[in-house]
Amino acid sequence: MAFNYTVQLSGVTNSTQVDAIYADVSAAASRWSRYIYGLGALDIAVNITSTSAGRASGGAGAVSYVGRDGTRAVYENGTAYELRTGSDPNGSSPDIIISIDPDYLSMLWLDPNSAAPSNTIDGMSVFMHEIGHALGIQSYRDPSTGMLPAYETTWDRLVAINPDATASFTGAQAEAQYGGPVPVTTLRNGEQYAHLFNSSAERDGQDLMNGVAFYYGARYTISKLDLAIMKDLGLDVINGLPSFRTASDDFNRDGYSDMLWQDTAGHVNAWRFSGGGQVAAVAALGLVGPEWSIEGTGDLNGDGTGDVLWRDADGHVNAWLLGSDGQVAAAPNIGLVTPDWSVQGTGDLDGNGTSDILWRDTAGRINAWLLDSGGRVAAAPDFGTVGPEWAVKGVADLNGDGTSDILWQDSAGHVNEWLLNAGGAVGSAPTIGTVGAEWTLLGTGDFNGDGTSDLLWRDAAGHVNEWLLDGDGQAATAPNIGLVGSDWTLLSTGDYNGDGTADLLWRDTVGHVNEWLLDGSGHVASAPNVGVIGPEWTAKA
Repeated sequence: MAFNYTVQLSGVTNSTQVDAIYADVSAAASRWSRYIYGLGALDIAVNITSTSAGRASGGAGAVSYVGRDGTRAVYENGTAYELRTGSDPNGSSPDIIISIDPDYLSMLWLDPNSAAPSNTIDGMSVFMHEIGHALGIQSYRDPSTGMLPAYETTWDRLVAINPDATASFTGAQAEAQYGGPVPVTTLRNGEQYAHLFNSSAERDGQDLMNGVAFYYGARYTISKLDLAIMKDLGLDVINGLPSFRTASDDFNRDGYSDMLWQDTAGHVNAWRFSGGGQVAAVAALGLVGPEWSIEGTGDLNGDGTGDVLWRDADGHVNAWLLGSDGQVAAAPNIGLVTPDWSVQGTGDLDGNGTSDILWRDTAGRINAWLLDSGGRVAAAPDFGTVGPEWAVKGVADLNGDGTSDILWQDSAGHVNEWLLNAGGAVGSAPTIGTVGAEWTLLGTGDFNGDGTSDLLWRDAAGHVNEWLLDGDGQAATAPNIGLVGSDWTLLSTGDYNGDGTADLLWRDTVGHVNEWLLDGSGHVASAPNVGVIGPEWTAKA
């Protein structure tokens, strides 16, 4: 996972709730840790106790002095300080303190793996909200006047009080994401100056960090805006965007997808992309013998950097764990498999922030290696057996819940999903459509930047279509985005220009490599040429 954490509970009088609360808080912390890299380990204390507002409250257990803003001293939440520096400003005391009123607790749905009923409030969303405060959205402003004392938080420093008494967050990343200053809550509702928005009806007014309302039956998500704010507050946000493909193909953790190549002599190189979707550098990663083959890429140890998965002719499975410089930092052996098993894909199948490995044997059995933060196999569950008419077509987050799912297609063209929950079990298996034999599934990616992976199709005539999936894993729209000749082959999908949407990387028979850079609607915004490569090189991720 991107940062480590512990959870401790106190004041729980109902013993049956202990495991449920622990699971919900852990799931909330895990969701934040997908997107924020950090040192140290954040200790989260959850207290069931009466609160002044009768609801939940949360914040950092300590602050650290980080400088001055004119005449005011500036303090950073101890959580952010620890994640940045690795130094814990309050030692063994809790870094995050969350208090839940017992009456409010009785209203919470405490199952991170299922949707809250319409008469309850989603507990995981509440805990994510309070952790968001502890990470940096806290204020010293007087709740009545908005005035600051002789000191401020890093959040306060970026909040402007406007002439009409409204308030706005003015961080550069957040403004770029929102399209201008972000409204801050000024309603006299006890939430002022440390929340976002003043109405659920305004644009993004139902953000996780909103100061208006948490609706019954709704699960809130960490948004691009939330992460942009965290980046403005100094945290190291992985790619700056909540997208589940983020680290799998970003080999130097700079926020851009990269391209992995191997030549016939065994040299492994990476094209490192940068702004505009252009290749900024070509990095040599190593040289391997012909007995080794690349089985995939993924963030195999949860550090926010893509790694490379290998297997040799004897069945040894190894990893190249890359550092933030894009070079091999370690190359552990992670297991041994017999030749009847083949890798079907990589992705975070259990929601712990590390990529896992999906396997299938010749008898149709589906297994997974669930990896821990050291890149080791923590568990190897059996998912079941499927017939030979079904093929795995992708491992991706098809419903935007932060856990990778399994995409299937059978020989008759039926397209199905196994939607996995945070425990790595199949929660549901819906059918999402049927396609004719003239259509081929090329890949998956978040083509419209909504946090859900989508499907990319091409027919025999060269038409390229998308199925843009919604939060239920269903195809909301199916736009045609272009036409390509038979001399072009899709190499990969990834966010090559760092704008939060997956793009398409193509190669023709002469070796030209072009991109389709997609916009927020999933359509082609531009199609630059990014290089030429010889036939001795094969794309690997």
